[in-house]
Amino acid sequence: MAIQARAERRSRPSQTRRDVPHQSASQPFPRHDVVSQVPSQDHSHASSSRKRKSSKSSDVLRVLTLLIEDTRTNPPDCLLAEVRVPLRDAGEGYWADAKDVCDELQIGPSRIDGPAKVYAMRGKYKHIFLRVTSEGGNDCTPANLKVSPERTLEVFIEHVSHL
Repeated sequence: MAIQARAERRSRPSQTRRDVPHQSASQPFPRHDVVSQVPSQDHSHASSSRKRKSSKSSDVLRVLTLLIEDTRTNPPDCLLAEVRVPLRDAGEGYWADAKDVCDELQIGPSRIDGPAKVYAMRGKYKHIFLRVTSEGGNDCTPANLKVSPERTLEVFIEHVSHL
C-alpha cells in the first residue's frame, strides 16, 4: 500500500511556485496544513452591516438609484449615486431603511460632505433622514424611505441653518 502511494506521488506533475498563488520565498513548497489558498470573499471592511442585512429572509439586496439635488450651491448640483441596500416590497414600490441608505452612501465616492441636511419628500412633507456635521460626522436613525417601483429615490441636500 505504501509503495502504491509513493508511485502515485511520483506520477503527479510537480507543483512549482508559479502554480501556487501568494507563496512567499520562505516557503518554497506548498504547505499541506493550509485549508484553502483561495482569497477570502469577506467584504466586511466595506460595511459590517451587510452580514446583518443578508440574514433577513424577506429583504432582497438590490441596487437603489439616488437622484440627488444639492441646493447648497447656485445653481443646484444634480448627482446620481447607486447603493446596494435591502428593499422591502410595498405593493406599489419599495421601502428602504434610511440607516442602510446612509451607511452605503457615506462609505462610497458619492458621500455627502457637511454641513448638510439630507431629506426625501413624502407628499408635501420633508422626511429628513441624515445630518452631516462640518467635521464629517453622520447623524442618521432608522426610518422608512418610500422608493419608486423603478428603484429610484429623489434626495435633496440643503445647508444646515444654525439658529
